[in-house]
Amino acid sequence: MTFRQLLKISRPRFWIYLFGPYIVGLVCGASTPTALWDWRILVFGIYFLFPANLFVYGVNDIHDWETDKNNPKKQGYEFLVTPENHGKLLYTIFLFKLPFLWFAAQVGFFQFAI
Repeated sequence: MTFRQLLKISRPRFWIYLFGPYIVGLVCGASTPTALWDWRILVFGIYFLFPANLFVYGVNDIHDWETDKNNPKKQGYEFLVTPENHGKLLYTIFLFKLPFLWFAAQVGFFQFAI
């Protein structure tokens, strides 16, 4: 699968649905405004832009194949994930998530506080 196809699967026009709550949570949870200037926030922000959306919409596209094949949007600005691509897409989703999972473990994800 090409990066362009993966980008279409991740539906960039809906990225705000995952990135927005991340930003709101950061702002509400910050003890001071300067606490928001941490490089780890940028790394997790990148995750909530592309890899998280690829996961959400990619898994959705795999399970909604029967419906999506009749959807005209899937022939235009979205990408139709055919059954032959389901395995490749799951593998690619895992590859994009892996560095962020490693990073979360390194920074103590559940202990990370700003």
